[in-house]
Amino acid sequence: MINHYRTILLNESGSVEQDMTYPGEEYVDPSFTKKKITSKLGTVRKLLLGQSPDRAFINYRLKQITTMWHDSILKDEVISEDSRITYWPLDTSINSNINMFGTITIEGMEPVTKIKLYPSIPPVSSGAGRALWLLSASVQSGVCSVVDEKTKEEKSIPAKGVFFDFGNNIVLNLPDGNYRITAIGVPHEDIGQTLVDCDLIKDTDIEFELFLDNDSLKEIWRRSDDISERLGSLALALAKKMYKLKS
Repeated sequence: MINHYRTILLNESGSVEQDMTYPGEEYVDPSFTKKKITSKLGTVRKLLLGQSPDRAFINYRLKQITTMWHDSILKDEVISEDSRITYWPLDTSINSNINMFGTITIEGMEPVTKIKLYPSIPPVSSGAGRALWLLSASVQSGVCSVVDEKTKEEKSIPAKGVFFDFGNNIVLNLPDGNYRITAIGVPHEDIGQTLVDCDLIKDTDIEFELFLDNDSLKEIWRRSDDISERLGSLALALAKKMYKLKS
């Protein structure tokens, strides 16, 4: 299967038509069907990818994880099942979908305005796990009426000076008019914090199940001093276990 282990960690059926302009999106084999994850493996996946992540959040984390795989001693193991990879080498060009993260695009202004957030915000908590915000906004006489296109939540935001605070550190100066706002955040927690969180499974039944019959990856997870090797081996062990699960 193309993008074998990345597809398994994403765990979204490939039968759904993909939008390759979606933040961080990579090819998913149409034949792949979502796996039913055990409770223990689900715990590991949440530690790696967030408690309730949207697909954009998962895609960002998977960019980090796959980089750890291919830039480390794990690179041969990652392609052991299938060497067909479309996401590597990482595309860092200005128009790549990884560069969509940490930006806000405002449609309705002339010309369409795209700004890079500073610092790379809105910050996304791994607990909330939402990286993509699509907001419809209408501004009139100092009040902004906004609809969250995902949750359908509606609210009115009064101006603070010349700015409207949409929450999640999305603060914009908008004149009267109608707008569509796309904000794509990056994880607030450093990847090092993810490792700290994952260390909680040490010496538990979760660790035992994860690394059962995979002593080599467990040795890297336990012994390495390199963050990429430790998190990478944990993620790869999870992908291997998920591969054996039923859809």
